[in-house]
This record gives sequence, C-alpha cells and structure tokens, in this order.
Amino acid sequence: MKILLLLLTFYLSNPIPTPKALQIEATCVEEGIVPKEKKLRTEIIKTARNYLGSDYQYGGTTPSGFDCSGFISFVLNEYGYESGRSSSQIASKGLPVSQYRVKAGDLLFFGSGTSISHVALATKVNKHGDITIIHSTTSGGVMEEIFNESIYWKSKFMFARDIITKASR
Repeated sequence: MKILLLLLTFYLSNPIPTPKALQIEATCVEEGIVPKEKKLRTEIIKTARNYLGSDYQYGGTTPSGFDCSGFISFVLNEYGYESGRSSSQIASKGLPVSQYRVKAGDLLFFGSGTSISHVALATKVNKHGDITIIHSTTSGGVMEEIFNESIYWKSKFMFARDIITKASR
C-alpha cells in the first residue's frame, strides 16, 4: 500500500507532459532555444512593443523620447540586462550571430565601415528569413518594420548579437 501511495504521489507531482508541451519543447530545441529563454525573448519583445509610437529624441532614454540605444537599453534594463548606453557599448555584449541565424530577441547593429551608429531588436523571423525589427528612428520614433525590405537598413547592416542566451552573458 505504501508503494502505491508513493507512486500516486510521484505521478501527481510529476505529470506526464502533454503532446503540445512536448511539441513546444521539440520546437524550442530544434531552434536552439530552451523554453525559459524563449519565454524571456517573448517578454522582452512584448515590452518593447508597448513603446511603439514613442517619439524619437536624440540622447533620449525614457518613454517620452528615445534614441535607438536609449530604447534598447531601457527595454533590456527592465529585465536586468546592463547593456550599456551607446550602440557601441551594447554591441560588445553577448555572442555574435550570423544574419541567417538571427532569432527573435537578438540585436542587429548598423553603421558604416567600423562605426556602429544604430541598434534594433529582432521581433520576428519568418521561415523565409525575413527579420522584423523594432527600433527608434529619427524619422518615425519607435517603430517596427521588416529589415530585409529596407534598402537603407540592408545597406547599413553590420552584424547581429545574442545577449539573451545564458551562455552569452
């Protein structure tokens, strides 16, 4: 009877994963993302989207006005990431990622030559490799757009970095 009680207690405290839970975990493993990390990436993106439409302000670091790095730093700081204030400082964090391996939650950096002048957060990557980004621009404030469809941003792209994966911190 004790064994049956122990087995019942164990079963109730350790439920068998549902097929949906197994599917989510398999997808995450296939994409190289652990479930906690995927949730964190989703939360960071959700927080960033709360500021869509905020005005651009040179040197701005608050919802009343952001520049690009001020916006990214503000969002990441809400999750305990000390990213630095400038695009160059943020670019020194995390691990390099190929443009073709970018995941939602990774950061994209833009500039010319060796000078970094802009940073954006990837919010979505579709099966065709199109990367949607959220960033604060001088022309539109905080906005979301498909990076691959912009001749301007494609020509300025330098590299991407993953600052969320545990190994990158």
